[in-house]
Amino acid sequence: IQEKGKLPSSARSILKDWFNRHSYWPYPS
Repeated sequence: IQEKGKLPSSARSILKDWFNRHSYWPYPS
């Protein structure tokens, strides 16, 4: 069962990997 607002670990890993490559973008405040 997936909770709303939670990503599967695979998607989270992909998102984390993508964000690590684009971490030069400013973080939202």
